[in-house]
Amino acid sequence: MFFGPSHKSTGSHWSGPGCWGLLCVVVLLGGCQPDRDDSHQARAVSATAQDEQTVEPGAPPPYKPHRLDGFFRTLFDVEDPEVDRTASVLHVGDSHTASDTITGRLRELFQQRFGDAGRGYAYPGRPWRTFRQERMGYAMEGDWTSFLGTRERDQGPFALGGIRLQTTEEGAWVERSSCTDCRGGDSFDRYAIHYLVQPDGGEFRVRVDDRAPTVVETGGTRTKLGVFSERLDPRAHTIRVTANGDGPVALFGIRTHRSEDGVVYHSLGINGATAPEFASYDRQMTRATVQRLEPDLMVFAFGSNEAYNFYKMGHSDRYSFETVTQAMANYNVAFRSLLERYISAAPRAACLVLLPPDLSPRRPDQPCRRTVEMAGREVCVQHPIRHFSGVVAAQRHIAQQEGCAVWDQTRAMGGAGSMAIWSNLSPPLARSDRIHLTMGGYDLMGESLYSDLIETYDVWKRGGRLELPTTPIQPRAIAGAFGP
Repeated sequence: MFFGPSHKSTGSHWSGPGCWGLLCVVVLLGGCQPDRDDSHQARAVSATAQDEQTVEPGAPPPYKPHRLDGFFRTLFDVEDPEVDRTASVLHVGDSHTASDTITGRLRELFQQRFGDAGRGYAYPGRPWRTFRQERMGYAMEGDWTSFLGTRERDQGPFALGGIRLQTTEEGAWVERSSCTDCRGGDSFDRYAIHYLVQPDGGEFRVRVDDRAPTVVETGGTRTKLGVFSERLDPRAHTIRVTANGDGPVALFGIRTHRSEDGVVYHSLGINGATAPEFASYDRQMTRATVQRLEPDLMVFAFGSNEAYNFYKMGHSDRYSFETVTQAMANYNVAFRSLLERYISAAPRAACLVLLPPDLSPRRPDQPCRRTVEMAGREVCVQHPIRHFSGVVAAQRHIAQQEGCAVWDQTRAMGGAGSMAIWSNLSPPLARSDRIHLTMGGYDLMGESLYSDLIETYDVWKRGGRLELPTTPIQPRAIAGAFGP
């Protein structure tokens, strides 16, 4: 999906080399350059005697405003045996999030240290063929239609996450269950079904395990978010939602969690999604869903599709120079709108923007930036696609203006062009498309992000201050592969 009007080009092909990375930055930022200090040591203010303070055991650290302060205070309470508290993380994004690989690893690591408060909110059933999620069981049967907010032909409304699963067939069902053979997610004692209230909406039945079903009516005078929830005994459960066939039934998501101290990690991502699309979903239903999830940290992970879309526009005769320039300016507005929409719904939550991983698809018409010898072969490392640096700079700048922390996945990978190297490792850490990582690569990315977050949190607990660093990932297989 593009971000501006489309007209035919009245001139010649204009995607000449050299200028576009800088132009994107200027257009997206309106000429502003973000303040940046890449020195990990310079940010570690807590290491100085001036900032180190003695904290009494059991007492909260002295207040020092921090971009992640709200989340850290909640984690501090979760670790306090005298306080009953759950930390909630809401993570939204594109295909890097959709597979629940990086988010699954983050969920696992947070719950290992702070406790398992449940699997969290996820899409219902199996909304697309390759759908996969960690630490939960899911299934569906019958004539269900998946409406995706990323497809122009699919009409809304869409709530948080941008998917609506709908049916009119009697007996069509979706299931959500505990994952008894997973490393977590084996039990829950609360659940909530999020659905669409609409005129002429039908009924659905909710059956938990072998209990008698409960009938839920989805009809109403206007469209809005509906939520059906129950408390259960704390053990493994299976929830089945079955349509009665007396009218359309539309589901947005199902949440499961536990009444225990710990972390619950909600993750929602769609292949091909962009920040402008997530910013366009129904404002009231998105707001209501965010408020019900009560996030302490909101994570935004977009940018790959936006940069690739701009790249394709720049190589097409369908779009004029002015059209693409306006589309990039529109992106600036849309990304800010996305952050503001979520922040206004959860003003006490901390926010974190994950800048996209390196994007280096093969381009036969482009020369090598440099070559790297790996296992007796020369690997061509090309320049990043044009417009990628502009999208990254815009996200960084807007995140800092909105008070969000930033973590740079490209820097974590080793810098521009690193996707080519990751894809040529044995075993590979990136796929051959040089856009996505492998499961092992996403696991490494999740572990690195978690490590940087916990390092920052532990400094904060001691009364210090450390801006969230991005530590480059240097597994043994990669060491020495990156040049200047």
